[in-house]
Amino acid sequence: MGAANYERLVAAPEFWNALANSVVYLLGTVPTSMVLGLALALLINRTGALRGFWRSVYFLPAASTFIAMAIVWQWIYHPSIGLLNQGLASLGLRLIPWLDDPRYSLWSLIIIGNWQAVGYNMVLFLAGLGNIPVEMLDAAAVDGAGAFQRFRYVTVPMLSPTTLFVLIISSIRSFQMFDLAKVLTEGGPRPQH
Repeated sequence: MGAANYERLVAAPEFWNALANSVVYLLGTVPTSMVLGLALALLINRTGALRGFWRSVYFLPAASTFIAMAIVWQWIYHPSIGLLNQGLASLGLRLIPWLDDPRYSLWSLIIIGNWQAVGYNMVLFLAGLGNIPVEMLDAAAVDGAGAFQRFRYVTVPMLSPTTLFVLIISSIRSFQMFDLAKVLTEGGPRPQH
């Protein structure tokens, strides 16, 4: 009986559609959120007095409750009174059904996924940057290495365990996006009214 369930699953077109959407979501969120998270971590790591403030600001989306986040994004993506469509209307452009049209709904979810993951990844990269011995960076600078060379030959190799961890965590989180899709799109692009 158990093998028959897997046979039915593999034969169902809905399964392959869901898997394809999940892979597109993963490819749309994981690399982007990792690069932006690292970039923010590098910038914040350089700031002194406001470091805690910026950490809090960028980590807030990851720490906010799911319901609060969904309500805000439903308002931003609303087809007639949403913030994005109001901006488009003020520019004289046509309104976009962000969550109602299959052409836009997955990309709308990818934007939200990146918004939420960047701050989380930034905090993880900040922790990794804090573990890099300052002496190594100073020694590279004394040897004549520029900022890019120090980043490439010291920072990136020393961050490799953190980068692997962020990659794994981000990939796992990207496959846990069902609740976001269910709440915002009611399981798929909403039917046209």
